[in-house]
Amino acid sequence: MLTIQHCLIKTDLNRVLVNDLSFSANSHDRIAIIGEEGNGKSTLLKAIGSIPDAFLDQCTVSMQRWPSHCFFGYLKQNLAPDDLVMSAQAFVLMDGGDEREFARLAAIHLSNLTVLDMDRPMRTFSGGEKVKLQLIRLMLAHPDVYLLDEPTNDLDLETLDWLETWMMNQREPILFVSHDVYFLKQVSTQVIHLEQRKRKQEAHSTYAGIPFAEYMHERSQMILKTNQVARKEHADHHERLQRWQQLYQKVDHAQATVSRSNAHGGQLLKKHMRHLKAQKRQLDQKTLTSKIEPEEALKLNFDFNHPERRKGILFEKTLDSLSIGNHLLGNNYHLQIHYGEKLGLIGANGVGKSVYLEQLCEWVGSQGISFAFMPQDYFKRLDIHQQVVDFVASSSNKQDREHARDILGSLKLTVQEMEGTLFECSLGMIAKLYLARCALSDVSLLILDEPTRNLSPLSLDAIIDLFRSYQKTVLVVSHDREFLNGVCTRKVEMTADGFQELAG
Repeated sequence: MLTIQHCLIKTDLNRVLVNDLSFSANSHDRIAIIGEEGNGKSTLLKAIGSIPDAFLDQCTVSMQRWPSHCFFGYLKQNLAPDDLVMSAQAFVLMDGGDEREFARLAAIHLSNLTVLDMDRPMRTFSGGEKVKLQLIRLMLAHPDVYLLDEPTNDLDLETLDWLETWMMNQREPILFVSHDVYFLKQVSTQVIHLEQRKRKQEAHSTYAGIPFAEYMHERSQMILKTNQVARKEHADHHERLQRWQQLYQKVDHAQATVSRSNAHGGQLLKKHMRHLKAQKRQLDQKTLTSKIEPEEALKLNFDFNHPERRKGILFEKTLDSLSIGNHLLGNNYHLQIHYGEKLGLIGANGVGKSVYLEQLCEWVGSQGISFAFMPQDYFKRLDIHQQVVDFVASSSNKQDREHARDILGSLKLTVQEMEGTLFECSLGMIAKLYLARCALSDVSLLILDEPTRNLSPLSLDAIIDLFRSYQKTVLVVSHDREFLNGVCTRKVEMTADGFQELAG
């Protein structure tokens, strides 16, 4: 069991990330930490586990933690460079784990690998295999509580299923961060929600002892009810102020025109005016219910979303083989995509989906097909020193820059963030900027590589609605089952032997 009381985390700029958070984690609990990018999810995990971190060192952290000597098993979001050059066996046994127990766990969870594979450097394993090796290392340490930071990143569908099963079979409490809505619905038993409301001026930290799907439903109902009450209260208050103003003007006019010979009438009017001023003080002091504007409420639409009038095949492409350097990934890739289609491309880790998209972009451009591309590795195709508004704007003219600012405002960016550089943005923010750029692009085809991987799960419904309403053509690589099911009209699996059409 783990109990946290009155957790407060404040940055060196005095911005509160976590505000008076209290919760308990018991056996078999799987607590999802959710929130928009930059709200402190990873920072909270590290603070709870006392994990060394440069950013955390600059923060003010206070909390009561019981038991004080709890042992945590922490899974990093990304492996360090030194970890990647170690052999799998050296990495897993780094903390003094038992070699025979490692062999037993590897046989269960990495049955596709041999003993010889354990001598390979960590960098040579797929994303899913790296996660499994990290978890085996943690299991060998027998932690009291698991802290998992983005364990679902870079996992294929098969490994996601494995991770769901693994987490649900653990007795120890698990606190985890994930952007995968389907995964959150399947696994979570409780939720911690970190919010930054009122343009990031007000931190709200909520613990809910219910699963993610139930929390999201109850929260949406609460917001709906609160906003209905707020609208009625504000309308009633406005009506009272108007009535007061009319009465005040009437009495004020009567005072100005009352005859000096009518002393009694003048006294009554003065008394009435004092009463009105007292009423105004009461009206001004009345506390009204505030409307809740959810932080994740994206207001994004495609500028050029007119119906696709062309019919038939947009393009047809055959690729005899696909390689990275001298390493052959597969053969016989034939892809046909029609105008207006939304095609989802899935496949195992390491099969070459991102490599294929990069090559496809070059070919599509050479065919004169207009397209916009959102890569998985954002930094391959952007200048980190570019100003945010310039990255999103379709041109440098004043009108396009102002329109870009309007779009960025709808994404809840502050003026300071708009005028900052891409270097200062979180991965989640850059993902939103790529989406905004796509929304401003007048193209025939959108090519997206894992568009939701760094976005808050709270934004997913709006993103699904955005692409569902798009009337042109989309080709997307994704492992996000909620997004695939909500957007794609057709799905194809990439294998070493080409593309396989999937039913449904």
